Amino acid sequence: RMRHYLRNTALFLGAFNAIIILYVMFAFFSKPSYTYYPAHYKALARLANDSEVAGRANPRGEKVFIAASIVDKNGELLGGQWGTSMVELVDLLGPNNVYLSVYENGADPRAVGAMRNLSESVQCSSSFVADNLTYDQIRHIELPNGESRVKRIEYLAEVRNRALRPLEQSTPARRAKRNGRRSADSTDVALFESHHGTPAYLTTFDRVLFLNDIYFSPVEATQLLFATNSNDPARNFPRARYRAACAVDFINPFKFYDTFASRDLDGYSMGLPFFPWFSREGSHTSRDDAQAQSDAVRVRSCWGGMAAYEAYWFQDQDRPLRFRAEPGPYWDASECCLVNADLANLPQPPEPELVLDAVWNVSNPGIFMNPFVRVAYDAGAFHWERIARRPEQIYAPVHALLGWLLELPGYNPRRRDVREGGFCGARRILLINERPEVGESRWQRTVVPEPVEATATATPGAGV
Repeated sequence: RMRHYLRNTALFLGAFNAIIILYVMFAFFSKPSYTYYPAHYKALARLANDSEVAGRANPRGEKVFIAASIVDKNGELLGGQWGTSMVELVDLLGPNNVYLSVYENGADPRAVGAMRNLSESVQCSSSFVADNLTYDQIRHIELPNGESRVKRIEYLAEVRNRALRPLEQSTPARRAKRNGRRSADSTDVALFESHHGTPAYLTTFDRVLFLNDIYFSPVEATQLLFATNSNDPARNFPRARYRAACAVDFINPFKFYDTFASRDLDGYSMGLPFFPWFSREGSHTSRDDAQAQSDAVRVRSCWGGMAAYEAYWFQDQDRPLRFRAEPGPYWDASECCLVNADLANLPQPPEPELVLDAVWNVSNPGIFMNPFVRVAYDAGAFHWERIARRPEQIYAPVHALLGWLLELPGYNPRRRDVREGGFCGARRILLINERPEVGESRWQRTVVPEPVEATATATPGAGV
């Protein structure tokens, strides 16, 4: 009898596994996810691949400011695939249409050499800054124990803003180089500038493109810039309509990485980090858009390792958009989420061409995740993700079940705070380890005390 039971169990498990495999194979071949690109994406790719004319993948001749704040150990990033892809991207956009700004703090000698080499390889106007920003130049907070510390996000916001400095008429590094001395707010600055036309601060840009230390496709970068939410069945390449458009980044072929900066349209944090990424909480608009294979998944915030923005807000003379950190000691949020929160609260620009949509406002901010454009943090993940994505549509029921069992997304008492970006954060504190020992990380977390409200007597009938 036991042998009969074991045999039936083995047959059942074998049949179950066979059904699962057949189901995955059916999805892989008959319903591949985010594999069949819209017609205007294919048309843009043909423009990129069918000639060698500079600017061939920029049909409207839009001006693009590219900003990268990087960490390049031994120059392997700029001297490797990232640098090669950047040279190709500049060629696709047209060197006369591009300004490239690369900023690194604490670059080692090989990284500085890679900066110099790449600055000589790209044919566009550019600024490469190897800085030695010290922590005493960053705003500190005081913890309840009296200790003065630097928040990790304060530092990350500062270095991202320094990559945007060429948009400003006069920068400390540029003044220091001109006067033959060190910068007033940093030391040992290595600055490689090249101007092939008008300086960045005198150029009216159409787009700002941010890139992390990622593997990316230059053609897909142009699709993110010029095809996202353009609704162009005739392939006439009208101006793409978004305030911000983000790629999707992967730490391995299946796992979405940037959950810290991403929020769905209702302000909920992410579900489990595999497709369809978003939870079923609230209106589940973002999840539905992803499952519908939209190239413009409506979200409240995203970053994804590569993010394109309308440039107007970053060049506003009165109130230019910049990265920031939460000022309080025990509430932290990604600088890349907070910049989207601030963007959603800015008024429409006066130029008629940039008035994006009358219904885009704080409730529907015009910020989109584009899952056709995917990047990764190593070569293997970048290669295999294109195969791993094909059956991902069938993951949705498992994603929903596991999210429910794990009670995701987590509770955020400030989820509805869209004005100050409270939806971006959580009760935690992320600090800089200013004097790390050998083997220790620069990033540090510390114990967060229980909020006063947690020990108070609850008011009957009170809610969030």
